[in-house]
Formats: sequence, C-alpha cells, structure tokens
Amino acid sequence: MSWEWEEFTQKANYRTEMIRVSLNARGHFFLNQKAAEALGNPEAVILLYERAGGLIGIRPSTSEVEHSYEIKRHGSSQNCFVRAKSFCNYYGVRLGETLVFNDIQVQEGMLVLDLGNVTEVLRRARSIEFPHQANGHKRPAQPIKFSNLLRMRAPDEE
Repeated sequence: MSWEWEEFTQKANYRTEMIRVSLNARGHFFLNQKAAEALGNPEAVILLYERAGGLIGIRPSTSEVEHSYEIKRHGSSQNCFVRAKSFCNYYGVRLGETLVFNDIQVQEGMLVLDLGNVTEVLRRARSIEFPHQANGHKRPAQPIKFSNLLRMRAPDEE
C-alpha cells in the first residue's frame, strides 16, 4: 500500500507568549502563565469595574486584604484561576458561554479587560466527520463521562 502524506503547515492561532484571560460560566477568570507574570505572580488579586466603559481591572494584591480574591493554580499547569462569581453577579456581568478577552491591556501592573471586546467560545456536544468517511457517518466526539457510568444501574438492580 502506498501512502500519500500531506504536511500540515498551518500555525496554531494561540501563542503562549500572549496574555490570555477568559471568563467561564461559573464566574471563574482563567489566566495563562503570561497573564499571571504580568501581575507579578501574586497570591491574590483585587477586582475593579469601570461602569462607563464596561472594563474589568485585575490588580495584584496580598491575601491579607479583606476583599481580595485568592489565585488558585489550575491542576499542575502554570495557568491559574480566580473565583469571582459574586463580582460578576454584583456588576451584572453575564455568565453563559466562556468569554475570551481580546486585546488585554497592562496598565501600571493591572490587567484591563474590555467586556465589549470578547470572543464567545461555544461549548457543546458535537460530532466529528472524518475526511475519509464517505458514507457521512459521524462519531460522537465526547464519550460518556465515567462518573455517569458509575451512577447507571443495570435493569435487574432497580
């Protein structure tokens, strides 16, 4: 059998040297390593809001400040997150799909996020169609969660 390999020449649209911050449906801000470094890798942050411009500020702080939000590491990665649902609820920041902030500014050691300049990331179950499948058959891209399998019972157990 003879194979005809094609080299994939597209670059990734996300580079690790870029500051990246997102806000998920739970009200958690996720910061990549570059964003945390821009803040000076603090143990906590203070959240600010500018109503007229729809801007969010993330400023480094210590955990001794009563209204600071602790930064937590995301697993074993260098990325981190801040639980800020109460902030989002108070200022009416809509939570739904994940929002990725575009053109993040760093001003005087503070990250400035513009709610008017975001990309919405849709997360939903989808199917994958592989190019070699001529019959159009699609396979689920996301298998059943193991935790759901553990909760399932056989008909004779009921």
